[in-house]
Amino acid sequence: MMQHITIKESTEWECVTCTLLNPPLAPICKLCSSQKPNGVEHSYKIWSCKFCTLENSVKLDKCTACGQWRYSHGPPVATPSS
Repeated sequence: MMQHITIKESTEWECVTCTLLNPPLAPICKLCSSQKPNGVEHSYKIWSCKFCTLENSVKLDKCTACGQWRYSHGPPVATPSS
């Protein structure tokens, strides 16, 4: 039996007026039209795969769906320790 595990941390922002969770790019609350608080855009915890568009956790270097590297140049290069 195959088990699918979805790793997705919430990137929605909570309205300070009505507590509705709004999409990350929404500038105002969908319910009460309050402005998005400043600084919310810096708390993204996902990255979108350039190949299949799946949203992955920033903790992952490879896409969980297609296996492509997060960065187009491939795996991170290790630097030798001095």
